[in-house]
Amino acid sequence: MNKILNKFEPGLLIVFVATTLAAWPFLSQPSLPTDTDAEIHIFRAAQVERSIVEGVYYPRWAPDFYYGNGYPIFNYYAPLAYHLAAYYSLATGLGVVAGSKFVLVMAAFIGSLGMYLFVANRWGRVEAMVAGVAWCLSPYIFFLEPHARGEIAETLAIGISPVIFWAFDKVRGYGTKHSVVIAALSLAAVVLSHPLTALVAYGFLLVFLLWEFLITPLTLVGSDGNKRSSSNLYAVGVAVLLGLGLSALYWLPAGFERDAVRMDYYGIGHYDFRRHFIDLSELIAPAIWSDSGAAFPVFRFSLGWVQVALGVLGLATVFNSKLRRSDTLLMTLGVFAATYMMTSASQGLWEMIPPMRYFQFPMRFLGSAALAIVPLCGMSMRWILLINSKWVRTFAPASAIGLLVWSALPLMYPPAWSEFGELSSARFHSEELQGKWFGTTCCHDFLPVDVEYIPQPDAFITEQFRSGVEQIEKFERDSLPDGTNISVARSRTQSELLQISSSNPFDLKFSRFYFPGWTASIDGIDLPIDITVPDGRISVNLPAGKYDLLLEMASTPVRSLASTISMASAILIVVILFTNMFKYKGDSLSDMDHISGPSIALAAIVLIVGIGLKVLGGSMGWFQYHSSGRNVHVAENRMYASVADEIELLGYDAGDTVLEPGESLDIVLYWKANVIPSRNYQVYLHLRGDNGELWGQSDKVNPASFPTSRWSVDKYVRDEHVIVVAENAPSGEYQVHVGLWDHVTGERFLALDKNGWLLGESIPVSLNYTVQ
Repeated sequence: MNKILNKFEPGLLIVFVATTLAAWPFLSQPSLPTDTDAEIHIFRAAQVERSIVEGVYYPRWAPDFYYGNGYPIFNYYAPLAYHLAAYYSLATGLGVVAGSKFVLVMAAFIGSLGMYLFVANRWGRVEAMVAGVAWCLSPYIFFLEPHARGEIAETLAIGISPVIFWAFDKVRGYGTKHSVVIAALSLAAVVLSHPLTALVAYGFLLVFLLWEFLITPLTLVGSDGNKRSSSNLYAVGVAVLLGLGLSALYWLPAGFERDAVRMDYYGIGHYDFRRHFIDLSELIAPAIWSDSGAAFPVFRFSLGWVQVALGVLGLATVFNSKLRRSDTLLMTLGVFAATYMMTSASQGLWEMIPPMRYFQFPMRFLGSAALAIVPLCGMSMRWILLINSKWVRTFAPASAIGLLVWSALPLMYPPAWSEFGELSSARFHSEELQGKWFGTTCCHDFLPVDVEYIPQPDAFITEQFRSGVEQIEKFERDSLPDGTNISVARSRTQSELLQISSSNPFDLKFSRFYFPGWTASIDGIDLPIDITVPDGRISVNLPAGKYDLLLEMASTPVRSLASTISMASAILIVVILFTNMFKYKGDSLSDMDHISGPSIALAAIVLIVGIGLKVLGGSMGWFQYHSSGRNVHVAENRMYASVADEIELLGYDAGDTVLEPGESLDIVLYWKANVIPSRNYQVYLHLRGDNGELWGQSDKVNPASFPTSRWSVDKYVRDEHVIVVAENAPSGEYQVHVGLWDHVTGERFLALDKNGWLLGESIPVSLNYTVQ
């Protein structure tokens, strides 16, 4: 019976069932949510799909963003997630929203498969089963990235990362041609998915390989470890070079054409890494119950408390001579390194290395932390080898899986989402006109360097977008001289063909930003392109006469070189597959341990119970809070005040009420709109003494960092603030005052209490703070 079960890898089946449970919100609900970063990824995928339909299979230019001026986002943002979504859309006809969901679900299953195979290859199937479940139920991987943040590209890269480790471990150990190809493809895929995740995963991979080639052989006394390591070093090198070669199409132009775009906004304000370090207590904390009445879920950047507990058990095996392995120490060091990079203790290192600012958020190291701690979760099962009890060996894996499922249940109820809506150029343009998702980036990153300021939207172009015109006219018709006629023969994502008739020479100004690669030609003869100042758009001096003008995005020498390298790498992979270039196979996996039938049965029962709890919890409202109306269940203190008859303050969390000068006061406000707000309000919090003097404040352009004009009347928003008490603040009693105002007019809006009495221009929070 056991032989039949293990022939079908029942441990992997358990992992896939757990992964299905983790991915169930995506599988059970149509569409995808808006108001997370998933929205911008979908917009980008739609731009890629449009280019592919036109025959541009690797676009570097997004034509509709920045009011139709376009910019080279795909020359710098890794595009694999968008291509996968686009091709899924084209193959199924379901659209890029479904394609983006496909990417998220695929990433979940690929990651679970990769982690299972990696751990099984090194430690065994029991360890792999537990590690696979620990991976798919890691808070960052199954909830924070895909749901809370909507990071489709990063989720894909994280999902591919375990496959890289498994594939390169196979290359190192066995050196077969298939393992070399899989390793190269997986490395290329992670680079093409998300460069920051790839950089961390690749760095960890190199450390892992160096450890295996240099450190591990020293522990293999009396074995052929040194011989195997040296014989497969060549295969590992080939896989690395092929992976980098395949992805050169992306990273080579992105690196060498870095000076062609702006990055001066990167890492400032909200995106300054100093503002996002994570407390160690948060990294090991259990999940927070979500609130169905909240507009946005509250969550912790946690490794998962069960993952941490199992990881500690796995780490502890290094102290037992019978269980000690060198790779356990490596994974432990990996967890400590990733944890260090996420806490404020590493601020000096971040500041010492200027490129670190591009990471923006230290929590991005949660992915690499999971890569290290999840194998340790699997290794925790090795303690049962020392226990001569069949019952313990049978129940231990199922118990670990049960704890992992139980700890993940509060995160299995993400906020329900409505239909994403129609995708069109008109929608992109409309979103930008509202100041939302401008260019689909946060900091105007990768805007062409000559764009010193972003021009106002052209009314005629806006009208074309809104009316759904297929051939959008992107030039300044108002500046044309008399006797000049221009018609659009073809307007595509990467080119434009104009039919021109003019009695005089003239300058034609396009509503397209200039970027290296744009060329203008008449009858195959290139014309010089001028760049307008200060908006960085294309201008071409044209002769008198009747002719066709072609404006198109052509390749550059760097892009041509990158394409050649990627094509050559792809050819080499085909050659490897059809030749015997790599013959060494090393040891087989026939001696790998098996999972007993009772262990599989118990694990399956645990998962069935977990699925039942998930379904029952959804119908009964378990593992969630359910605030409604003016009742905010999670607020520590309740109150009521109404501002401008549109927005209500319903409660607050006070934080520490005894402070010293220079310390920070943390306070959380709970707002709710009772009607759709007529404007975008700004919020301020003042810390005032008895005489009304100001001793600290917090200001936000948007309460809860979300424009009030887009608030729902059905959900409350959670607004976090930090007030730094002035260094010279005298001892005494203080009070926080809250107000809303309009930064355009300077008007401060009056507030009323629950009885309709006037409170003034600010709301006093009914709690005193003491400064000692």
